[in-house]
Amino acid sequence: MKRLWFIIGSVIVISLPVVLLVYKNLDATKKSLSLLKFITKRTVSPEFSVASKVPDYTPKIVNTSYLDYVIATMKIFDNQAIVDPLLYRGSRDSKTRYTVSRVQIELVPRIDQFLLAIGGEKDFAGRGTYFVKDDTLVVQVSLDPDEISQGGTQGQYALEDMYLQTALQVLVYAVGSPDKRMDPKELAKIDTDLKEYLYTGIFKRPIVIEKAGE
Repeated sequence: MKRLWFIIGSVIVISLPVVLLVYKNLDATKKSLSLLKFITKRTVSPEFSVASKVPDYTPKIVNTSYLDYVIATMKIFDNQAIVDPLLYRGSRDSKTRYTVSRVQIELVPRIDQFLLAIGGEKDFAGRGTYFVKDDTLVVQVSLDPDEISQGGTQGQYALEDMYLQTALQVLVYAVGSPDKRMDPKELAKIDTDLKEYLYTGIFKRPIVIEKAGE
C-alpha cells in the first residue's frame, strides 16, 4: 500500500509542473488547439467567394483555412454581428445590424468613398469598404499596383497580400462599434497574424490573383 501511495505521489510531483505550465499558458494552449483545427482543414468553404470588376485581374480562392480561422475569431457569422455601414458615413441614427452567412471579397476599380486605406508613397496602395447584400457581406477592395511596389510590398504575392490585408482590416470595421474610436491595436493584430500565421507558411495562402498575359 505504501508503495502504491509512493507511486501516486511521484506521479503527482512529476506531472504538477506540467499542469501548472498548461494552466499558466491556458489562453495560448486554447489558441494553439484552435489554430490546429483550422490548419488541418484542406477544403474550400462555400461561405467564401471572390470577384473582380478590374480588367486583367482575376482573384481565385485556393484554400480557405486561414479565412475560416479569421471569420471564426472575429465572429463574422454571429447573429447581428455586422454594423450598418451607413453609420460610418454619418447616419448615426441607424440601429440596424446584419446577420450574414457568406463573405465575398470583390476587387474593384478605385474607391473614392473608402472606409479605410493603406498607404503607399504618393497615393494609397489599398482602399476598402463594405456593404451587405441579402445574406452576404461584400467587401470591396481597390489596389494600386504601382503604389504597392513603391510602398515596399514586393514579391510574388504582393498584390494578394495587399488585397487580403485590406479586406481583413475592413472586417474589423464591419464588426466594430461606430460609436467608439477604432482601436489601432485591432487593425495591427491583422498585420501581426498575417505575418505570424500566413507569411510563415503555417496556413496556406487563401487567394491568388491571376493577371492577364502571365
